[in-house]
This record gives sequence, structure tokens and C-alpha cells, in this order.
Amino acid sequence: MSFKNSKSNKNETIEHFTTKTLVWKCCLEINHKAHIEYIIPGTGVFDVFDETTGVIYEVEPRFDAKKQQAKWNQYKTLSGVNDIVIVPYKKIMKDVGELPLCRQTLWKWVKEIKKYIN
Repeated sequence: MSFKNSKSNKNETIEHFTTKTLVWKCCLEINHKAHIEYIIPGTGVFDVFDETTGVIYEVEPRFDAKKQQAKWNQYKTLSGVNDIVIVPYKKIMKDVGELPLCRQTLWKWVKEIKKYIN
């Protein structure tokens, strides 16, 4: 387990936090060395960094190609970084549907997230 940045972010939505945590868990379940809130001094904080594949997972409300390209331009020169994937939590939540939060809902959420995991 590796929470690199444990500072509280009061502005982070519960949907963002939950999706980020589930992305990290999905990486761990396939035996990847992954970190949540991974800090690169002077550069930024990755939501999830899969060190095994070199993929940065950024959890965003929606997919935005311009934002993805800007982040890629910022991070592509870092050693060990091979790709950046935007995980659109609002789309995932829409695809899961308005179900009560229960085990079944969480499994559907994970199933949708796994579509983005390399």
C-alpha cells in the first residue's frame, strides 16, 4: 500500500476520491506496483501512478483531450512515465446507474474502471 501524499484535500469530491482509490486497487489486484497521490517534487501530484507500466491515471469529471495533452506534455519527460490515462468518473457513474451504494454497485464501478486500466 502506498499513499504518497496523505494531506487532506477538502475540495476533493467523494466521487473523485472513491474512483481514484478504486483505480489504485485495480492496479494492485493485477500485481502492479502502484501509488496513490504520487508526488513528483517540482512537477505535481499524480492521482495514481502505476510504476509497473509507467502509466499515470488522472481521475477527472470528464474526458478532455486538451487537458490530457497538457498533462502529457508536462509529464512525458519524467523517467519511468510511459503514458497518461484519463479516468472520467462522471461517465463511469452514469454507466453504473443510480443504484444504492452496495456491494453490487461497487462491483459495477470497478468493472467500469477496469476498462481504463492497462
